[in-house]
Amino acid sequence: MTREEHLQRIVAKCRELLAIAQKRTPGKWHCPNTRTEVFMSDSRPVAMCWGPDASAHGNAAFIALCAGTAEAGCKATIVAIEGLDEQRKHIESISRFLSLNGQYYNDLNPHREAMLRREKITTDNLIAAWPEELL
Repeated sequence: MTREEHLQRIVAKCRELLAIAQKRTPGKWHCPNTRTEVFMSDSRPVAMCWGPDASAHGNAAFIALCAGTAEAGCKATIVAIEGLDEQRKHIESISRFLSLNGQYYNDLNPHREAMLRREKITTDNLIAAWPEELL
């Protein structure tokens, strides 16, 4: 699979996960006979349940807490990949311009090279975060 195909499969997977998230029960998740609190610990959100049914329903608070963060991650991943597409178009237009006028505008080449490096690093990181077995 090419790098571009891999990125498109990541977008498809993120959209699939977001569609599933939209179907979940909206609003607050309630644990009967429990009190649920969310607080920060070491700059990370933590969910806790107290009460007689806490052991049976403690996972609901954790799942609800993770859902919003997972949705945000999928949305950010889609935006990052779409941003790469825009960056590639910009790099291509600079490359075309340089091929026609390079002798007059050589100062654009370092900018183009920096953009290419940034695009490769971003793509490498996205592919590492979403290996093929997750897609």
